[in-house]
Amino acid sequence: EPNCTECHVTFGETGQIPNLNTPGGAIRIFDLPHSYRPGNTYAVRVQLDSDSTRTLADRRWGFQLTAVAAATGAGAGSFVVPSVDSLQIVAGAPGDPDNHWPTRTYVEHTADGLHQGEAGPVEWRFLWKAPVSPAGAVLFFAAGNASNSSLDASGDYIYTVSDTVADTTTATANISWGRLKSRYR
Repeated sequence: EPNCTECHVTFGETGQIPNLNTPGGAIRIFDLPHSYRPGNTYAVRVQLDSDSTRTLADRRWGFQLTAVAAATGAGAGSFVVPSVDSLQIVAGAPGDPDNHWPTRTYVEHTADGLHQGEAGPVEWRFLWKAPVSPAGAVLFFAAGNASNSSLDASGDYIYTVSDTVADTTTATANISWGRLKSRYR
């Protein structure tokens, strides 16, 4: 699945400048549980920061996040937003050759949720409702845009991150450090 660098690029005197995960910035996903219980709801925070746009008074911030079943690539769970003024949920895009995107939903900022002019880091909060039946590990993918607010795609900095949450029904093997070392001696 493409990330925001398909459109948001940065140009300098010598041409296109890499703008993906540049030093001095990051997007982070906070408060995900180590493992989820099917059907439970969890509070999630996404935080974005970048020193690349810090000096710009009219800077804007944006993000998008999805949750995907690791085993199938299909969407996993659903999102609940506390305010439709600042956050929205959008359906996946058709045309995915593996037919996974249509099953995915994304939580993202709205025009009112851009944190325009705010100094970083900025944060968005929402809820993730785990799948109602066990879906195995769930992968979370997020992308953030630290924008220069030029209203075009140039001069923006994109950050990506992923995280994994296991389900509580998947058995895990408990093994001691000594037993693990003995396997590789």
